[in-house]
Amino acid sequence: MKGKRTFYGEQDLLAEDRTDWKLVRKMKDKDIDYSDDPATDEAFWADAEWIIPGRKIALGVRFDKAVVSWFKSLGPGYQTKMNAVLRQYMEHQLMKTSKPPAPKTPARKSPAPKKRKK
Repeated sequence: MKGKRTFYGEQDLLAEDRTDWKLVRKMKDKDIDYSDDPATDEAFWADAEWIIPGRKIALGVRFDKAVVSWFKSLGPGYQTKMNAVLRQYMEHQLMKTSKPPAPKTPARKSPAPKKRKK
């Protein structure tokens, strides 16, 4: 239906979620314990590689302008790289919650950037 939007709350998306979202929303940044989630640095990302999944679906999404600009600055294939980052995050979250990972699609190596004609 055109113009109608459906919004889902946390409980709709995660049926077994027991998080006290009211308490979380009231928390200030200074109240959050980040000791088990340290910041990353260059060494953390030194061995990172792009893993390019196979089949995809078309989807209209909105990202911050700065995020898209940064990925575009990496050269051709910025949407594929964004997908790879999101997949790695998803798989990490699934491992933390001990849920089975999403099925993997055949991966392929990222092609070398093509030289642009002037």
